[in-house]
Amino acid sequence: MANVNDYRNMNPIIAGALAERNFELLMEELQPGYERCSTFAADFAIADSFGKAGVKDTFFRAFNEWKEHSHMMAEMALVLNHNIWRYYETDPGLAQVYDECWRQADEYCMEHYQGDDLDWYIRVTD
Repeated sequence: MANVNDYRNMNPIIAGALAERNFELLMEELQPGYERCSTFAADFAIADSFGKAGVKDTFFRAFNEWKEHSHMMAEMALVLNHNIWRYYETDPGLAQVYDECWRQADEYCMEHYQGDDLDWYIRVTD
């Protein structure tokens, strides 16, 4: 039986849908009332099936598109961080790519955001 936490060998559409639902459940538990603003969980689950290159490509496209939007970046940081955990034991190389992406996103946000944007980012990702 396939590991439901490993999206790499699933049909990408099913993986994306499962990732979205899992992320919704996680956010309900961690931050009740949080309103989702992206499809990053599905985007990265689909990217998983393309390996490290797929994850990097998805990250750079999303980062360049959304880096000025604190809500989107906070959600992306959450997904990236969760995927570090997801692949830590089963695919350390993929977990490392997620870690590198998370660090780049977090560093950007901490250096560039101010006021309400920085407060939001920190509150949501803490």
